[in-house]
Amino acid sequence: MRLDATKEKERLKLSEEHRLDLQNHLVENAARLREDNLMHQDVQARLAQDNERLRHELQEARALLARKEQEHLVRLDEVAKAHQLRTDALSQLNHDTITQANSTHHARLELLQKEHKTKLDDMAKEYAEKLENVTREKDTKLETLTKESNSAVD
Repeated sequence: MRLDATKEKERLKLSEEHRLDLQNHLVENAARLREDNLMHQDVQARLAQDNERLRHELQEARALLARKEQEHLVRLDEVAKAHQLRTDALSQLNHDTITQANSTHHARLELLQKEHKTKLDDMAKEYAEKLENVTREKDTKLETLTKESNSAVD
């Protein structure tokens, strides 16, 4: 009977030691999970800042492009007005020459407008690619952190 009591005490002692080991392991894993979560939040915050910065840069680029286009259109308008005065004065001398000059001017205007549109489209495409890359990096980091966290828990 004493032997049974002694064995039972031994089993309880081992069980208590095992419980303490498990509890320590759980506390350590919880601490690691908190650290991983903080890292994850930091990465997300940096990605959000990068996204916001890129959005801001794109807005600034679009605003600059719009201002440049407006300035260019004003300049083109001024040129067109001056050209019209000159055309009116010269139309008596050589109607065919003036018609050709107008055609060249309008073709140049269309070309410049196409170039501006192409530049804006390129900038939008570059932003989309940067945003996609940043998102892909974020997803990769999240997946890595999740795998590390899961493997640490296991």
